[in-house]
Amino acid sequence: MAAAIHEFFQQNGFVYVHTPLITGSDCEGAGEMFQVTTLPLKDMPKDKDGKLDVFYHDCKFCQHCVLICPEQALTMTAGGYLDFQKGMAMTSAKLLEQFPPGRRLFINMLMDTTIFCDCWGMTTPRLIPDIGILAGDDIAAIEQATLDLINREELIPKSLPDGWDLSEDRSLHLFERIHHKDPYAVVCYLEELGCGTTAYTLDEVE
Repeated sequence: MAAAIHEFFQQNGFVYVHTPLITGSDCEGAGEMFQVTTLPLKDMPKDKDGKLDVFYHDCKFCQHCVLICPEQALTMTAGGYLDFQKGMAMTSAKLLEQFPPGRRLFINMLMDTTIFCDCWGMTTPRLIPDIGILAGDDIAAIEQATLDLINREELIPKSLPDGWDLSEDRSLHLFERIHHKDPYAVVCYLEELGCGTTAYTLDEVE
């Protein structure tokens, strides 16, 4: 799924919107103070002309460079978020075309919910108490129900990492209060693309 999403963006001229932005004027002399990279420093990738050749997908998005920069010269942009969500919905829709109705099952595990995506390869304390497992044959309904159930929970005290602020606006979803981005966007796009409906009923199974 992740590979399909990345391929879709590459083929349609998208670039990652969360890549750190670096301003050269803020970095003068900073190289002597710190260095954060996932690249092999003794064998840096180079093109046929001997120039540095870095593929932007090599960035692991760990944000360590952002956290450690003493001049706060590195920032993460929020622009393009809705385009990214629409792209994910379109990719999901294309993938679902490969499976006939009645041969699809979606499972979401609402357990150990943390602030970061599991693609980060790291973990943090869970944000909310464990809720359970959702299963159904409608991807939009499952995602909508997942977000709704998460939003009913209270944040576990001191579960946010240092440096993260929680918006006091309780009209927003918990994730939006943390990340300042609407988590329902991709669900709405899925519904618009005919991948399901955000209307659902919950049947509890013990």
